Amino acid sequence: MAGETRQHESMIATEVLETIAAVAAMETKGVTGMSGGLVDGVTRRFSRGDHPMGVEVRSDEGKVTLHLRVTVAYGENIPEVGNRAIYRVSEAIRDMTGIRPDDIRLRVEGVTLPEEQEESTENEE
Repeated sequence: MAGETRQHESMIATEVLETIAAVAAMETKGVTGMSGGLVDGVTRRFSRGDHPMGVEVRSDEGKVTLHLRVTVAYGENIPEVGNRAIYRVSEAIRDMTGIRPDDIRLRVEGVTLPEEQEESTENEE
């Protein structure tokens, strides 16, 4: 049963938890990307190889651990952004699956400069 988490007789694949976590993290004010990349659109985030979204979920003996890798906007308070992202991810997973993660680790892998944020916004339009 590797790669799945049991919740009441239903099984939830870890990929589902990864998707929920990635979307919740990206919706956090100050987070500009996952896995060291800029915001390139949700589709691109979901189509990269192993742990494509900057999220890794581990389920071992009923304990669920998440590892998030993000980039943060220049000028944001990194500890506050991290705490908001962790809270948002935890709540989204709990609300959608009933699972309470035992541990969520967040690693800031980069800072997005203002001109990079502008380019990203222009490319999305």
